[in-house]
Amino acid sequence: MAFYIHGLIAIVNEWLAGGCKESIETIATIIQSRIPDADR
Repeated sequence: MAFYIHGLIAIVNEWLAGGCKESIETIATIIQSRIPDADR
């Protein structure tokens, strides 16, 4: 679980470090695509 959390935090940190050039919707889509689907 910690592995996923650190990965998601890294995505947000990179987004912030890059000046938030991508929309929050784009970042949300990226984050959602990295979360495993519990129903699979």
